[in-house]
Amino acid sequence: QARVATGDGCRSMQEWTASRLDIEPDLARRLVRAAGDVAASPRIAMALEAGEMTFDRAAATARLAAAGADDGTLAASAGFDISGVHRMTARRRRMTRHEERRRFRERYLTIQPNLDMSSFDLWGRLPGDMGEAVAAAIDRRADELPTSQESESRSTRLADALVSLATEGPGTGTDTSPSPTATIFVDASLALATNGEAGAELAGGPRVGPDLLDKILCTGRIGVVHTDEGRPLAASSWTRAIPPAVRHAVLWRDGGCTVDGCSSRYRLQPHHVVHRRHGGSNDPDNLVSLCWFHHHVVIHGLDYRIDADSPPQRRRFLPPEPSPDPPD
Repeated sequence: QARVATGDGCRSMQEWTASRLDIEPDLARRLVRAAGDVAASPRIAMALEAGEMTFDRAAATARLAAAGADDGTLAASAGFDISGVHRMTARRRRMTRHEERRRFRERYLTIQPNLDMSSFDLWGRLPGDMGEAVAAAIDRRADELPTSQESESRSTRLADALVSLATEGPGTGTDTSPSPTATIFVDASLALATNGEAGAELAGGPRVGPDLLDKILCTGRIGVVHTDEGRPLAASSWTRAIPPAVRHAVLWRDGGCTVDGCSSRYRLQPHHVVHRRHGGSNDPDNLVSLCWFHHHVVIHGLDYRIDADSPPQRRRFLPPEPSPDPPD
């Protein structure tokens, strides 16, 4: 009411709270919302102030009271976990046609790269039915993926599942995923001075580091343009990292993922035992069939390597090589 946020040059109370308390915007949003909810219920406010309720329980109980719950229901909510209180609130909240249509109109998805496009942030909002469908599809795919050799959170598996769904190729069977098609621009002087860690980027803007370059060389059709301070010097012809006939022969020979203990035939792809950067060739003897998870997550994501001495149909991994010390 006093327009404190505007008076201090902030756009909203959330922005003002985040600035003054030096906290994340999401936490600031929750604090501001809870302040409004709790202010309407003096009894809950007093319990929060006295330390009888945690912040999350006070906010959830205040919303339950705002949804019209009686004193008996509010008392019973003390025996529920926080998620249970939220479910009780949701059951009591009215959903009008107007509200349904508003939620549908407000659907959105934002995909925001950082300045050098080396990583992306995704967030958005969907109405309930659409959100449930998306969440269920990602959950199913996450459960289908094998478990990584490293400890991983559920959110990490969901991220892998989303990428897996996004790169799903048409049809079924082996080797159905689309291979990336890329033009790589390489600044010769920068790349030479940094051993390929700088000076290379895709035509669309994302920077290319050694790991991504390995992945493209392994799976994609590529063209390379060499530059010197922005001036093109030379360009290669478009080449397929692994010729189609060789890819199909390797997949037919192996008949499935060759990792020891894995029986997956999900989107099989050939991989170089000796990486291209180490002089490895496209000879079938240097190629093994891997499922999407072991190829994209374990090999190219976590930097495990195929043990060249392991049996052809029971391939094992070597741990990642120690990372070099970062430059000063």
